[in-house]
Amino acid sequence: MPSKFLSSTFALLLWATGATAQQGAITTPSKTFDKFYRMFNDNYAFFDLHHVDWKASYAKYKPLVNDKISEDSLFNLMSAMVKPLGDSHVNIIDAKHKKKFNAARPSAFATAFYNDSLKNAFWKMADATLLNNGFADVKGYGSVFKGKHLFYFTRSNNYGYLRFSRCFAKITNGELDEKDFEMQVMESLMAQCTGLKGLIIDVRANIGGDDKFSYEVAGRFTNRSVTGHYKQERIPGTNKYTKLQKWLIRPKGKYHFTKPVVILTNSKTVSAAEIFTLAMKQLPQVKTIGENTEGNLSDMFSEYLPNGWTITLSNQRYYSPKMVCYEGVGVPVDVKVVNSLIDLKTMKDPVIQRALGELRSSVKSLN
Repeated sequence: MPSKFLSSTFALLLWATGATAQQGAITTPSKTFDKFYRMFNDNYAFFDLHHVDWKASYAKYKPLVNDKISEDSLFNLMSAMVKPLGDSHVNIIDAKHKKKFNAARPSAFATAFYNDSLKNAFWKMADATLLNNGFADVKGYGSVFKGKHLFYFTRSNNYGYLRFSRCFAKITNGELDEKDFEMQVMESLMAQCTGLKGLIIDVRANIGGDDKFSYEVAGRFTNRSVTGHYKQERIPGTNKYTKLQKWLIRPKGKYHFTKPVVILTNSKTVSAAEIFTLAMKQLPQVKTIGENTEGNLSDMFSEYLPNGWTITLSNQRYYSPKMVCYEGVGVPVDVKVVNSLIDLKTMKDPVIQRALGELRSSVKSLN
């Protein structure tokens, strides 16, 4: 089965639908394990960054694999082998038995708001903070995925608030379809921003998706082309990488908001949402508040193992225009403000409150 590159959202869909490979010739646990090893050995981009000696890991775990090992034991063994990578784009997926291991390192946000009830309370707190600061009720727009709208928007007399829960839109022949429903929604929301003095864009806990979507949104905030980032891919089986590819933020849509913008991020701002943040930081009117993003920027390389399991991994390196790689550390914020469970007692979001303060200061300095 040929390999492929996956956005984080597509990988989630693969897991949810239980897609599996067509199994051909009879395989053995040893063959499956060796293919697993070679996939990472030939394609993974960050062994040095995560201080993992992959060949030593193979020497440690290979003697534990034999043709009598159970699938559960093999799954657990492989999971233990990749866990030290601390990479949320590393997945082992047994869709047939509905098992998945993700190698993400612990997230402060996910640890604090550890279930759906707490996450829902978090967003209610954020919405209440806006309401108490003169904003209208927050409303959802666009398609719904796992119970969440793509976009959420509200505004006051002077400021706007835009949140998107993922970076996901229709891709046709490898290009983003500007006639897609989601882009029409985005255009209508940008129209509502006309006349505003500043805007908050909230990508906290954004699950990622496609970089093209991120650049489509970023293009609404510039009236000229600006370099957003560079990227390169590891050449399979070598320690070399492809030529750097430059991504430009180009003006998109009818409305270009060039007034002060504050972007909110946290430790579960992931993948394409990190790319959005990195690109937006190159625009002069943008400031970031909250916590560093998760630090998993690469697309996911995907391939099937002989037994039908799916493996995904990071094989790309992303860089800022100044050639800084934020893999493993996250895109940094200009102002650090951390959410905690205490916020739910007060129903006041300190990140949004600080963002509003920054916008007011920025607007005042421009007058």
